[in-house]
Amino acid sequence: MKKDASYFYNEFERQMKKNKLYSNANIVYGSNVMSILKMYKDLKSEEKKEYLEALENLLASFDIEKRKFAIDICLGFFVFRDSI
Repeated sequence: MKKDASYFYNEFERQMKKNKLYSNANIVYGSNVMSILKMYKDLKSEEKKEYLEALENLLASFDIEKRKFAIDICLGFFVFRDSI
């Protein structure tokens, strides 16, 4: 299966929905973004470009929640860089 930007965008949205489901629980920041960050590690070069395009689309979204999640992902690359 070819992983394009729309595939990754959908994965990001799926994770956001999952995060909402557990928003009442005491979930730390890492559990909100770690699976998305780990996904990047296993991608091929061309898939990484698509992943980053999807992330850029989230950052450019008019939906504040999507932009916040994209910022969390970006910050996660710095915070958890040794873990991924």
